[in-house]
Amino acid sequence: MNKSQFATPRCPGSLKDGFATYNSATLRGLFNGHRVFHVLPEAPQGIKWADAQIHSNHFGNQQWYRMQLEKNILKPKANGGWLLKTVSSGAGNVQFPYEQAANEHLCLQLAAQVYELECVPNALIFFPKGQPALICKYLGTHLPQKNYLPGCIDFGI
Repeated sequence: MNKSQFATPRCPGSLKDGFATYNSATLRGLFNGHRVFHVLPEAPQGIKWADAQIHSNHFGNQQWYRMQLEKNILKPKANGGWLLKTVSSGAGNVQFPYEQAANEHLCLQLAAQVYELECVPNALIFFPKGQPALICKYLGTHLPQKNYLPGCIDFGI
């Protein structure tokens, strides 16, 4: 993969200017300091992706996957420590489906950076053809207690 073709003008996690990928604060907060690139190596298809998909009535028709970090690369795993939210396959009724992940990420960043609310660590991540997704650290049923915004995101799966 030619990483230079995926350079961005700002960090896809903190949205700070001047970073071609995740900055060190995003890497520490979201990936425990591991150097993860902001583009996944493959699209979400195949049996390993099906095994990692989370099936829940809470998500409607949104597709969520559990991801695991292996040698600084996120891969679909049923017991992974991260959640990946992709653009829904049933997004035909959504007017701008590829902006959905960016909108949710921006809302979480505003809550954290402007209103100083404790939110789940999150960032945008992309597939090789440019489709955006939202990646979040999996907190299980342990929700942040300090300044937690009810209804922000409930990861108690």
